[in-house]
Amino acid sequence: MRIRSRGRKRMPDFEEDLISQLPDEVLGRILSFVPVEDAVRTNILSKRWKGIWMLITNLDFGKKVRNRRNCLNFVDNVIGCVSKLGNFSMEVCLHVDEGTVTSWMRKVLEKNVRELTLEGPISPCCIFSCETLTILTLVCDSIEDVPIICNLPNLKVLDMCIYDPPSELTEDLFTSCPLLEDLTIYRNIGNGVKFNLSCPCLKKLKIEFTQYEEDETECRFVINALNLEYMELNNINYMGTSELIFRNVKSIVKAKMGMVEAPETLMSRNCAVELLRSLTTVKSLSLDFAYVDVLYFTYPILPDFSNVKHLELTIDYYRHMEVMAYLLVFFPNLEELVIHECSFERKTNFPCHPSLAPRCLLSCIKVVRLVLSDDNMYKIGFVKFCISLGHHMEDLNVYFYAKNRGVLTEAVVLPVYKQSTLLRARTPDLEMSMVKKLALLCSM
Repeated sequence: MRIRSRGRKRMPDFEEDLISQLPDEVLGRILSFVPVEDAVRTNILSKRWKGIWMLITNLDFGKKVRNRRNCLNFVDNVIGCVSKLGNFSMEVCLHVDEGTVTSWMRKVLEKNVRELTLEGPISPCCIFSCETLTILTLVCDSIEDVPIICNLPNLKVLDMCIYDPPSELTEDLFTSCPLLEDLTIYRNIGNGVKFNLSCPCLKKLKIEFTQYEEDETECRFVINALNLEYMELNNINYMGTSELIFRNVKSIVKAKMGMVEAPETLMSRNCAVELLRSLTTVKSLSLDFAYVDVLYFTYPILPDFSNVKHLELTIDYYRHMEVMAYLLVFFPNLEELVIHECSFERKTNFPCHPSLAPRCLLSCIKVVRLVLSDDNMYKIGFVKFCISLGHHMEDLNVYFYAKNRGVLTEAVVLPVYKQSTLLRARTPDLEMSMVKKLALLCSM
C-alpha cells in the first residue's frame, strides 16, 4: 500500500517579477498611462527598467510648467529622450520664455504627434503646419509673430481659444483642414477679423463669442459646410457690424442659438431672424432668452419647421407667453417642448388661457418639460397652459428651483393620460406645498 506523504504542499513562488518579463513595447505602453514623473522614476528600479520610460507614447505635463531651471530642464530632457509621441499635453506658465516653448513644440512635432493640447500665453506658429495632427486643442493669448503657413491635412478635431487672432490665420487655417469634422471656437472678436469656415467634412460647429455687450466690433463669419449636422452659437453680438453668412448649410440636425442681448436696431434684429430662417432642416432647436426677445419685438413670418421634433426655449413667463404661442404655430410636428422660465419678481398673475395653444400641436406634442424659477402660485396658469397643449400628451415634467439654493434640486412629474392626471414626487424631500399646488391644478 502506497503511503501518502503528509508534508506541506509547496507553495508557488510569487516573488518572481512577471511584469519585468513583458516586452519593452508593452511596458512603454503601460507607463504611458501614469504621470510623467512616475514613469521617469522607474529608470532606477533595476537594469531591466533602465531606459524603458523613453518608450512612452503619451506625455501629459499636468501641472503648470513654471519658469524654474529644474522644471525647464526636466521637460526639455523628457521631450528630447522620447522616441515617438501619440498624445502631448502641456500648460505653460506666463513667464516661460517664448523661444523655449517654440523649441519644445518643434521637437514634439518631429515625433509625429497625433493629439496635441497646449495652453499658455503664446502659441508657436509651427503647430499649424503639422501633417500628423488629428486632434488639436489650443488656448493662448496670441500667436507667434512670424509668417504663418497652415497645413493640417489630417486634422479632424480643432478646439481653439485665441484672443484676437490675426486675420491671416482665420482666413487660411480652415481651408488647410480638408478632413476637419469637429470645430470649437472660443474667442474675443477683434475689429476687421474674418473667419472663412470652408470645411466640406465639418459635422459639428460650436462658436462661443466672448466680447462685452457694449463692444461694437466689425467681424465676418462665412460658414460653408455642406455636411454640418450640429451647430451651437453662443453670445452672438449684433451691437456692431458682425456678419454671419451661411452657404451650403442644408443638413443641420441640431442647432442651439444664443445672444448677448436682443439688438435694438431693426437691421440687427432682421439679421437674427434671417439666421433662424436658414435652419429649416433641423430636428432639434434651442433658443435662449435674448433670441426669443427678438421674436417678441418683431413677430416675424417664419417658414414651417416641419422637421423639428424637439424645441427648447428660455422665456420670461410674463412677457413671452403670447409670442411663444405665436412661434409654436411654425412647428406643426413638434413632439417635445422644453421651456426654461427666467426669474423676474412680479406679483401679478398673467392669464395663460388654453385658447392660446396652437391647434396644430394638439395631436402632435407628447412631452413638455417645464423649468420654473420658483414655485409661486402666480405661475399655476403657466402649467395649466402647458397641460392644454396636447390631448395626446404622455408626460408633463415640472421642475422648479428651490428657494435660496439657486440649483435645480426638486421636481414634480405629471404623466398625463386621456382623462386623468397622476401626480407623484420624484424626490423624497419634495416640499409638500408644491405638491398641493399642482394637485389643486389637476383637479380644476
